[in-house]
Order: sequence, then structure tokens, then C-alpha cells
Amino acid sequence: ILLGLSLLILFRALGIVAPYQLPELFCALLCGSLFPDIDTRSMGRRLATLIFLLLAVVAAALGYLWTLYAILGLLCFARIQPHRGITHRIFPLVLFCMGTLSAVAVLCPGYLSRGAHVVLFFALGAISHLILDGRLFHIRRRRRR
Repeated sequence: ILLGLSLLILFRALGIVAPYQLPELFCALLCGSLFPDIDTRSMGRRLATLIFLLLAVVAAALGYLWTLYAILGLLCFARIQPHRGITHRIFPLVLFCMGTLSAVAVLCPGYLSRGAHVVLFFALGAISHLILDGRLFHIRRRRRR
């Protein structure tokens, strides 16, 4: 969260993002940081599921049905995925982000720049989670006895 807030402040100071984008980018960062753990039965998973369900409700209320379908599909995928499986790998994360940007480019080309910012902050959140988990660089933690 600190990394993301720092980048938000920097991007805002450089004029890369508008003030109205700050809440949406912070939400993307938060969702990204929770995304790798959607396959667990932990408190983080419950929080991530709640946030994703709230986003699905907002998307449905605003008429963004494709967003609603994508979120619901993601939550269904999370139910069958083993913990620290594909959601803790960098390549599937990159494919997910590229697929999302491709879908935005095809379905809503006018929102591509804004969508790129959202995907960037989502990816930053997910990558920071992987770094802190030690999964990105395959860091092994010593177990306590």
C-alpha cells in the first residue's frame, strides 16, 4: 500500500493521472495486492472476495456486464485453484493483465489509457504481494521449530 500510495503521489505530481482517478487506482492496487490469495480460505480471501463482490455489484449497477462476468468468473476460478498455484506466478499475472487491456482496447477503446493505469496499479499490488510472499524470486523462509 505504501508503494502504491507513493506512486499515486508521484503520478499525480507529474500530471500522469487526474485527481478523480486516485480512488479508482487505489482500489485497483488493493485488489491487486489481494488477488494472489483468492485461492485460500483465509481472512485475506474473505476480504478479497467481499471487495470483488462489491465491485461486481457496482459494475452491474452501472451496466458494465462484461466486468460483472469477468469478476464472477474470477471468483469461480478461485474456488477450484489450489493455494499458491497459478495465482502466485508472474507469467499468468502478465497474461491476465494483457488480456484485460486487450479486452478494454476491443470493447472500449476510448478508455484504454485509463484502463492501462488501472491494470498497472493492479499489477503493482499483485507483484508486491508476490515479493512479500517470497514467491517472485523463490525465496525460501526458514521454518521455526
